[in-house]
Amino acid sequence: MKKNSFCYIRRIAILIIYLAILSYGLFFSEYMGRTGGREFSYNLIPFKEILRYIIRAGQIGSFSVLMNLFGNIIAFIPLGMIVSSLIPDCHKKSAWVVGGLCAAFSVAVELLQFFSKTGCCDIDDVILNSTGGLLGFVIFCAIHHHLDQQKENMKGECL
Repeated sequence: MKKNSFCYIRRIAILIIYLAILSYGLFFSEYMGRTGGREFSYNLIPFKEILRYIIRAGQIGSFSVLMNLFGNIIAFIPLGMIVSSLIPDCHKKSAWVVGGLCAAFSVAVELLQFFSKTGCCDIDDVILNSTGGLLGFVIFCAIHHHLDQQKENMKGECL
């Protein structure tokens, strides 16, 4: 098996493991309030919940604000990085591909939450999750560029 094939298969395996962990947090985690007993809600107005969390941070509590706003972003950074690793080159067109795939996955999650009445179906989550995916793309490309620069600088050096 070629080295590139092995790397691709390893990246797919990492993606599957990440998606399994993310799915648990999004649909089954008691810590994240995914058990029964909560009233189901949904929001289709962009930025409504984001603004509510910012304006009422004192009433809601800083932990809840951080978990909702930054938790959604942070949770999707790995998706952006993993998807980016599956695309041959980091360039502007790839940002559209990665952003589109992360947004599509986020919409699928929100629709599953809507139909299963688990969690809260929220357009703001799609915005925050997509932002996290794009941030993952930027981080991946920055690391990739840095490593390429290091390889270039090491050419011709005696080890």
